[in-house]
Amino acid sequence: MKRNERLSLGRKGEDIAAEYLEKNGCRILERNFRCRYGEIDIIAMDGSTLCFVEVKTRSRVSFGLPCQAVDWKKEQHIMRCAYCYMRESEAECSGIRIDIVEILHCYGKYIVRRIKGGRAA
Repeated sequence: MKRNERLSLGRKGEDIAAEYLEKNGCRILERNFRCRYGEIDIIAMDGSTLCFVEVKTRSRVSFGLPCQAVDWKKEQHIMRCAYCYMRESEAECSGIRIDIVEILHCYGKYIVRRIKGGRAA
C-alpha cells in the first residue's frame, strides 16, 4: 500500500472511530492533539472519565491485529501526551483511561472494536 493510501485509510479510520465513540455515548473533546511528545488521535469524555484514544486502522492482518501495534512504549508515549493535555486544558474528570479503537477494512466494510483500558489480552 502506498503512503498516500495509508494516510487516507488512517484519516478515514479516525473519522469512523470518532463517529463510533459518539454513537456509544462519548463526547469528543479534541482530535489530533499535538504536543512536544507527539499526538493523541482522539480525546473524549466517557461519562466522567477522560479517555485518550489511539486509533489503529489496517486493511489486512498479515502483521497482526491493529491493537497489537500499541505496545508498552506506545502507551507511555500516550501518557506523556495526556499529561500535557491535562496541564493545558480545564477538563474536569473523575479518572483517565487509554482506549484503543481498532478498525479493519476488508471486503469494503469497516469492522470496529474498542478496547477500553489499553492493550488487548
